Amino acid sequence: MSGEQDFKTKDAASYDHLAESFDRHTQKYTTYAVDALLEELDLGAVNRVLDIGCGSGIVTLALARVLGPGAQAIGVDLSDGMLAFARQAAGQQGLDERAVFVKGDAEALDMPDGDVDAVVSLYAFRHLPHPDKAATEAFRVLRPGGRVAIASGSGPQLLTVDGLRAALAQLPRALARIRGRERAACEHIEQLVEKHLPAPSAREIADWSEGHQEFAGPLAGLLTAAGFANVRRRWLGREYEVSSIEDFWDLQTTFSSTARKRIAQASDADRARLEQAFRDDCTAVLERGGRLVYRVGAALVTGDKPA
Repeated sequence: MSGEQDFKTKDAASYDHLAESFDRHTQKYTTYAVDALLEELDLGAVNRVLDIGCGSGIVTLALARVLGPGAQAIGVDLSDGMLAFARQAAGQQGLDERAVFVKGDAEALDMPDGDVDAVVSLYAFRHLPHPDKAATEAFRVLRPGGRVAIASGSGPQLLTVDGLRAALAQLPRALARIRGRERAACEHIEQLVEKHLPAPSAREIADWSEGHQEFAGPLAGLLTAAGFANVRRRWLGREYEVSSIEDFWDLQTTFSSTARKRIAQASDADRARLEQAFRDDCTAVLERGGRLVYRVGAALVTGDKPA
């Protein structure tokens, strides 16, 4: 197995035991991005749609509920645990014929050319070692005239209204953090992980996403290079206050690849020390009247395959 394939396999496996938690937090915090993805599609003209990196099936199932009679949504993922959860959810919702879940690699799809009318993806592209290959595969399996819509975790572009607002908010947020009156996911857990757990034995995130905060530009470039036309991009963001220390821990140890993977490799003693440090810090923040927050943002990039 190549190093890149090994990374993809292990990254997917890191979610296997967290499908329920992942689904719960995604339902709570990222439905705005799901809705935005669906709004980008001409649902009346879509009969088959592919969801790349479908995870627990949230987008695939949302599509299955709104597509016309005889239509089908296909979710592809490498995580066995996520796929099992998604299939169970489809059965419980009576959608097991309209929503199909398949184990597969986004960078090498086992699908014929022009097989689907639309391609979507929610928070998957930053996990891929070669997102350019996934963009090329999306173009290949999409019929002429079809649309791709990708949402990826991202900060806003700086030279935009949202970017300027975010920049202006940095100082008061930094002061709140320094004064111990705010902790923000997922940087909070990642800082504690670096302090309390041993260094990783392998890379934890895909090389191309490391060190970047804004992904609208890179994603737009990938789609353009793959052959898509009318490439458009915008940013969506929300801020949530997390109500309990337990939810704040569960949220971050599910969504942060650094925390999720490092904790899985840690000894029981190291994990216990990390969790105690986390709880002590959060308790102190709340006792000062501070907040536990989750600021989530997504770059939404769309493109059309020329007819």
